[in-house]
Amino acid sequence: MNLRRYISEEGAAAAAGTLGGGGGGGGEAGDKRKRDGGDAKAEDAARGTARARQFLADFAALPLPEMSPADAVRRVQQMRRELEADSAGSAW
Repeated sequence: MNLRRYISEEGAAAAAGTLGGGGGGGGEAGDKRKRDGGDAKAEDAARGTARARQFLADFAALPLPEMSPADAVRRVQQMRRELEADSAGSAW
């Protein structure tokens, strides 16, 4: 069998929607599959990214050299608890 001819025939069949039992989903050629919850996941990831960046900005703004070690530990632990509370029930 001529490989180039086979590839051309396969490409034509895929374009016509006759390859693999009807084009892989029964839709028209060029139709896109709907995503299952993709928008919600993307929004959740965007919120998580923004929250993580906020945590890092808040941490960078801490005046650690001016704080006592105990105060620094308490503040960082509080920030950690806030981050964990914000991320509860989230995929991020």
